[in-house]
Amino acid sequence: MKKTLRAFALVLVLLAPAAATQTAESPLLLVRDGRPAAIILTPSNREWGKHKALILSERQAAACLQGHLLQISGARLDVVDERTSGARVLEGRIAAPNLNERVENFILVGGGMLAEALGVTGEDLGPGGMRIKTVGNALVLMGHPEISHPVSDGGGVRAAVRAFLESLGCRYLWPGESGKVIPSMSTVTVKPTDIAYTPPIGQRRIRHTTIRSRRVRTGLSRLGISEETYGRLLSDANRTRVDALVEPGRYVRTADLSWLTWHGIGGDIGIGGGHAFGDAWERWGKDHPDWFALQPDGTRDQSAAGNRERLCVSNLGLQDAIAQDILSQASKRPEKRCFSICPNDGGYANFCLCDACRALDPEDAPKIQMLIFEKVGQSRRKAVDYVSLTDRYVYFWNQIAKRVTRDRPDLLLLIQAYSVYQHAPVRRRLHSSLVLRYVPSDATEWKGWQDAGARMVYWRPNILIRGRRRGDVLIYAASMADTFHHLFRNGMVATDMDSVMDNWAGQGLNYYVAARLNWDPALTYDAILDDFCNAGFGKAAPHVRRYFVAAEKAWTEQLQKHPRAPYFAEAVAGLRSHMQAAFEAAGGDRAVLRRLAFLNLGLNYTDLHSTIGRIAEAVESGKPYDKGRVRRLLDLNYLTLRDIALNHTLAVNTPCLMWGTGDFARWQKIGGRGYRARDELLRRVNEEKLSLTGLEKSLDEMLAVFRLTE
Repeated sequence: MKKTLRAFALVLVLLAPAAATQTAESPLLLVRDGRPAAIILTPSNREWGKHKALILSERQAAACLQGHLLQISGARLDVVDERTSGARVLEGRIAAPNLNERVENFILVGGGMLAEALGVTGEDLGPGGMRIKTVGNALVLMGHPEISHPVSDGGGVRAAVRAFLESLGCRYLWPGESGKVIPSMSTVTVKPTDIAYTPPIGQRRIRHTTIRSRRVRTGLSRLGISEETYGRLLSDANRTRVDALVEPGRYVRTADLSWLTWHGIGGDIGIGGGHAFGDAWERWGKDHPDWFALQPDGTRDQSAAGNRERLCVSNLGLQDAIAQDILSQASKRPEKRCFSICPNDGGYANFCLCDACRALDPEDAPKIQMLIFEKVGQSRRKAVDYVSLTDRYVYFWNQIAKRVTRDRPDLLLLIQAYSVYQHAPVRRRLHSSLVLRYVPSDATEWKGWQDAGARMVYWRPNILIRGRRRGDVLIYAASMADTFHHLFRNGMVATDMDSVMDNWAGQGLNYYVAARLNWDPALTYDAILDDFCNAGFGKAAPHVRRYFVAAEKAWTEQLQKHPRAPYFAEAVAGLRSHMQAAFEAAGGDRAVLRRLAFLNLGLNYTDLHSTIGRIAEAVESGKPYDKGRVRRLLDLNYLTLRDIALNHTLAVNTPCLMWGTGDFARWQKIGGRGYRARDELLRRVNEEKLSLTGLEKSLDEMLAVFRLTE
C-alpha cells in the first residue's frame, strides 16, 4: 500500500509507523556495527549531452548521502554506477554478483534502470517532487524523471536524500559546521516505507546577500578588510566536513548541499522579474520626453534619475511602445512566458503630476504619504498627503496587457503591489494576463487584490531584510509564519523572499522558519521551533525555546516604544537569563555549547548596541555622560564588528551593518559616527590574537577580552 503525503511532515520519521506504511517485511539494513551493509547505486541510463544537469544532481545527492552516512556511522558506503555494478533484478530483489558478496542491500539514488525494474517510478510526482520507497532489498531515493529546471530544483533527488537524512536525525540549522546536526549510530536501518511528496509551492525562492554588493564593499573598507579576505572567510565559514569525507575521484560539484539547497529552495513555474524600466530614459528620452513623469518644476527630464526614472503612465504612445517591446522580446525568446512591467523602485524622481495621470487617481482611494522631490536626482524633498496610485497603475498595466494579448494571449505580465501602489485598487479590475508580485510583509491587502481579479499572486516580501541595518537579536518568525500560512491558504502560488542577510546569530531562526515553510507550508510554527531547538540543543532545548519566544515578544512590544534601540536593559537581562540557563543545562555537550556560543555572540552584540544607543539618545536630550566609558564602548564596538567579520563571519553581517548604519551616524552626538579604534589598539589585538568566544556573559567580560577595562 502506498501512502502519499499531501503535507510533508517536518520530520520524516521513516522508522516509525506514523510516517510509513508497515508490512511484514523486515527493516532494511544499511550499516551494521559501523560496517557497510549496502552499496549506493546511481543510474546509468543517462546521456551526458541530454541529461548533464540531472547527472550532476544525482551524483551530488549520492555523494551527500555517502558523506553523511560516514559521519553518522563511521561506515563508508561505496558509490557505484548501475552498469558497472552488473546488478539486476531477480524476483523483486537486486542481485549484483560483481560486487562484494558481504553487501546485502542497495540504495538507489535516482530513477535508473534498477528502480524501473523494481516498479518504482516518479511519474506521479510534480516539479521538485521526491519519493522514498523500500522494495525488496533496496531503498529508492528519487525525484521526477523529467525536470524542466534541474539546476534550481535538482529533480527532487536531492530532496529525497535530504529527507532521508533528516529521518535519521540530521539537521542544518544554519550554514557551516556548527549549524550541522549529525546523529551518531553504529547501525542504520530503515523500516518499510513509501513516501511521495511534491512541494505545493512550485517556485520557492529566498534571496541571499552577496559579497559583490556595493554595500558590503563599503562596509569592508570601513572595517579595513579586503574583499578577497572576506570572500575566503565566507567560503570557509559555509563549509562543512562532508566534502572531505566523500569517495574521491567522482566528478560532483559538491557533496555538501548549500543551506538553501538542503532546505529545498528552488523550483520555477515560469513567473518572475523585477523593476522593468531602468533604461527607459536612455532608450526613449531624447525622442519622447513626453513619455516621462511631469515634475514639480514643469519639466519631464529624467536624465538625472539614475535608472530610477518615472513614467507618464497615461501616455498612449508609451503604452504602445512597451507592448511592442514585449512582443519583440517574446518572439526572440519563445521559451519565456512572463515579462515584467513593474515600475522602477526608489530614487529621487516624482511620480507623474500631469492632469491626465492625476485624473486616474480616485478620490476615495486609501490615503498615503507621497514624497515630492524638488529636483530629479536630488534628495531635497517633502512629504504630502495624497491617495494611493494603484488605480492609475492598474489602468497602465491593463492597457499594455490588452495590446500584448491581442497578438500573444499566452503571455503573462508581471506587476507588483508595492510602494505608493501597494493598496488594492478601488475602481479597476486586473486584466487576466497580469501576475501580481505582492511585496507587503503582511496580508492586509491580499484579499483586496484578489477581489480585484489577481488570479496568480506570489509573495515577494522584503521581510527578511528587516534587520540588515541592525544585525541584532531580532525575531519575528512566529508572526511571519502566521502571514505565510494565511497567504498559502488563500492562493499563493510562489515566493521570492528578500533576503538572507547572514545575521545568523540574531536572526537565523527567521531564515530557518522561512525555508521550512517554503518546502511545507502546512507546518506549524511551534513544530518548527520545537524541532530546531530539540535537534540542535539537546538538554538545553527548553531554555533556547524560551529565549526565542522572549526575544520575539520583547522586540514586538518594545519596538513601538523605542524604535531606534528596541532592547531595554530589562529585555536584554531577561534574554541573558534564558541563555545562561541554556549553558548550564548543556553540561559538557561540546556541540551544543558551540551552538549556544554562536547564538550568544548575537546577544552580546545586541547588548552592546542597545547600550550605546541608549547613551546616545540620552545625550541628545541633554543628559551628561561618562566620556571615558563611551570611548571604551566605541572601541569595543569597532573591535567586535571587526572580530566577528574575521573570526565569526556568519554570526552578524558586520560589513553590511557598517554600510546600513551610515557608519553609525546616529551616534554622532557621542562621537560614534565614523569611529575607529586606535592603531596601537588594533596592533595589540592582532599581535595577541584577541578574539571573542561567544561565552562572554556581559559587556564587562567583552571589554576584558580586548583589555579595554579601566
